[in-house]
Amino acid sequence: MITPTLEAFAYEYGEPFRWRTLTDSVIVAGPLFSFHPESTLAYMVLPAASAQFKLARLGWFLRGGITIGDLYMDDQIVIGNAMLDAYEMEEQADVPRVLVDESIVAITKIALTYYGDPYESAANDLFVIDTDQRAFVNYLHAPLSFDYPYDPMLEMLNEHRVRVEDNLEASRGVRRHHRKYRWIAAYHNWFCRRYLPRRDHRGLIIRGVRARPFRTVVASPEENSLYPFRGDPFTKIL
Repeated sequence: MITPTLEAFAYEYGEPFRWRTLTDSVIVAGPLFSFHPESTLAYMVLPAASAQFKLARLGWFLRGGITIGDLYMDDQIVIGNAMLDAYEMEEQADVPRVLVDESIVAITKIALTYYGDPYESAANDLFVIDTDQRAFVNYLHAPLSFDYPYDPMLEMLNEHRVRVEDNLEASRGVRRHHRKYRWIAAYHNWFCRRYLPRRDHRGLIIRGVRARPFRTVVASPEENSLYPFRGDPFTKIL
C-alpha cells in the first residue's frame, strides 16, 4: 500500500530524478548540471516543496535535508556521503523543516546575480533563513512558483492554517510537540505577511503566535546591491 508520503513524491518527481524509500524516509536524487546548477536546484527543490505542502495540508508535517554530494542509487541499494549528510540534516532540523546545505545556499547566492532585482527573483523564493541561520525549503511558496490561480492558492493556505491550528490545540500539554507546531505557525504567519496583500493575509494569520524574524536570502530590496547584476551565463551561451 502506497502511503501519502510516497504518493506525493512519486507524483512530483520524474526523469532524471530517482527516489527510493528507507524505513520512514524518502530519498530523492538527481544529477547536478554543472553548466547551470540553478536549474538543477529548482528542479529538485520545487517538487520537494510541492510535495511537502500537499502533505502539510493533510496534517503530515515533514522534516529532512537537501545537500550536494556523491551518491549511488539503483533498484536495490542507496549508498554515498550525500545520503548520510542529508540524514544528519534531518536530525538537526528539529522542527518540521527541510534544511538546505550551505553549498546550495552558496550556489543560490551566485544565481541571484543573474537577476536585475534579486529580492523579487525566483531564486530568492526557494529558501527561508531561520533564526539559527539555517536555510530551509520555502514550501508554502510552491503554489506561487507553479503559477497557481490566486484564489485556489488562498484556499490551500487556509487549509494549511486549519491543520496547524488543529495540531496546536491537540498538542497543548505536550511541550515538545506544541513547540514544533508553534514553529510552523510562525512560518505560516511570516509567509502570509511577506507574500500576500494585507487584505488577504489578515484572515489567514494564526493568532497568539509570537513572530520570528525569518527572512529570504535577500532580506529586503535595499540588499539588492549585495548581488550586482551579471546576467545569466547560460542564456548568454544560448
